[in-house]
Amino acid sequence: MTATGRTFVILVWGASFVCTDALLRAFSPLEIQLVRGLVAWCALAALCPRDFGLRDVRTEGLFAAMGFVGIGLYQILETCSIRLSCASNVGVLMSAGPLVTALVVRLLTRRAVFTRRLSAGLALAVAGSALVASNGVLSLGFHPFGDLLVVVAMFCWAFYSALIPAALGRGVSWLA
Repeated sequence: MTATGRTFVILVWGASFVCTDALLRAFSPLEIQLVRGLVAWCALAALCPRDFGLRDVRTEGLFAAMGFVGIGLYQILETCSIRLSCASNVGVLMSAGPLVTALVVRLLTRRAVFTRRLSAGLALAVAGSALVASNGVLSLGFHPFGDLLVVVAMFCWAFYSALIPAALGRGVSWLA
C-alpha cells in the first residue's frame, strides 16, 4: 500500500469514531453496523469479485471466524463503547490496539514482532491520540463499562489480525 493509501486509511479510521458518535444520536449500534457491513460488502464485491466464490470448508470456517470476531463482534463492541463512554476515550484506548495486536500475534504465532521501531511507533501513536483527543489538556473521563468494551474490542481485532496470514495463505486478496 502506498503512503497515500495509508494516509487515507488513517484518516477514515480516525474519523469513524466521531462519525459513529454522531450516528448514535439517531441510530442503534446494530443499525449502524448493518449499514456499515452492507456498504463494505458491496465495495468488496465490486473491488474483488473473484474472491466471493465458495471455497473448501476449512477456508469458509476461517472466514466465518474472522467475520464474527474481527468484523461483527469488534464493530458492535466499538459502537456500544462509544455510546457508553465517549469518542475521545475510545480513540485513546484504541490507539493501544496495535500493541495488543502485536502481543496476540506474538503469543499465537511465536513470531517476533516487537522491534525498537515498532515500540517507538506504538508509544508515539498512543501519545498522539491522547494529545488530539484531549486538545492538549488531558481530562479523560472514566466510564468503566464503555471503556471495558473498548478493551474487549481491541482483543477481537487482535485475534482477527492474527488470522489474516492464514487467510492470505489460502490465496485470498488482502482486500477481502
